[in-house]
Amino acid sequence: MSDTKPATPPTVGGRAERVDPVTGVREIAEIRGDEQPGLCVYTHLPPQPAHSGLIVVSPLMAEFLKNYRREVLLARHLAAQGVLVRRFEYRGVGNSGGDPATVTFPDLVDDADQAAHHQPRPSRWAVLGTRFGAMVAAGLAARLPGAPLVLWDPTVDGQSYFRVLERARALQQRAEALSEQQGGEPAPTLVPLATAIEQAGWADVMGSSLFRPLYETTRPRSLLDELGADPRPVLILQISTLDQVRPDLASLHNRLRERGSGCELSVVAGEDENWWFRQGVRGFQTEEDRTLTASLLQATTTWLRLHLEGGGG
Repeated sequence: MSDTKPATPPTVGGRAERVDPVTGVREIAEIRGDEQPGLCVYTHLPPQPAHSGLIVVSPLMAEFLKNYRREVLLARHLAAQGVLVRRFEYRGVGNSGGDPATVTFPDLVDDADQAAHHQPRPSRWAVLGTRFGAMVAAGLAARLPGAPLVLWDPTVDGQSYFRVLERARALQQRAEALSEQQGGEPAPTLVPLATAIEQAGWADVMGSSLFRPLYETTRPRSLLDELGADPRPVLILQISTLDQVRPDLASLHNRLRERGSGCELSVVAGEDENWWFRQGVRGFQTEEDRTLTASLLQATTTWLRLHLEGGGG
């Protein structure tokens, strides 16, 4: 299947479906009408009843678009192998209802939890978090004792995440300032991220809006604190052009093992960790590296099948 759109998003209370004629995987898009505002949920159902499943927790802003196709392809691949996969869009994002200006970090975790309780629900869940979504995935996993956890290039804490966004935002502002100078316009003042949010209640980051409630409730948090002390199998996949392991991920790996979790850490060769720095600013290319996607899917699927079928610990 080359088309990554599982179905036309339905209206509140409705649903849309498609069935793959080759694999028999059924994809259902729903916006729950009994929840206000509605949460948009995508379920990838295997042809036969599934006893295990995966909740996919996506990142935000530009990274949502960057990883969208990878997450859909993984969902379809796993569903064809008998694993139910559920994706969702946070409230205030995409096809879900809600005001993005009021969303907090705990709201994101609650949305992930709501998606996990959506029916049909398998007897055992695993959780996948991508980039910023890894912190949210950790918060969800804490509510699912022992659930296997996969982290794709995870953000380890709120402060480091916003430092990266600050750099991206400064790059964007400098490029715009240079363009305006060339056009004879006075260069705008570069306003720090925290200052912009304090003054206006929000800030533009590469064309997306970051609002104060999410900023303030995310900044003091860390992935380890969200996950808690409950041991579980964890797979960390670092996406990098280099073989060297990032120090923050090495530290995360070691601390998880100290807590009794069976943690594995691997580097998947591909693109730069912060890919937008070399893509430019507005109008950057969001298409993913196909070879990298294939490697991510293979590593993730192999590990998940092992742990969901009870062969790992």
